[in-house]
Amino acid sequence: MKHYTFLLLCTLIMAGSCTPKCDPINAELTGQWQRVDGDNSPLNGMVVDFAGNTGALTTVPTTAAGFRINDAKWRSVTKERDGVFTLEDRDSAGGYVKSRILILADGKEMMLSATTGALGNYQKWKRL
Repeated sequence: MKHYTFLLLCTLIMAGSCTPKCDPINAELTGQWQRVDGDNSPLNGMVVDFAGNTGALTTVPTTAAGFRINDAKWRSVTKERDGVFTLEDRDSAGGYVKSRILILADGKEMMLSATTGALGNYQKWKRL
């Protein structure tokens, strides 16, 4: 009986200790993000709502040609390690570019960099 009680206690402790970080993508990226800076300034101000492994546009500035609300701005997001993600980022031509996200230490800002030299290679986002 003591053995079963011990196993039950261990199971409850492990289940209760699972925080948002247990999620493979986890809370580091989940939520709304607003683009505040970048090398293609007409796109600043757009807002992405991220959940699962996709980020959909919820706000699109009038200066952001080629983007519409509900477009998948980020897709195929995978966690590389804590605070670092790889993804495909939608460009203004409608294509997707391999990119990387780095969550900054405070968790309220992130940097996105694309692997190409095109506009949009550098993007700064803040958590809303």
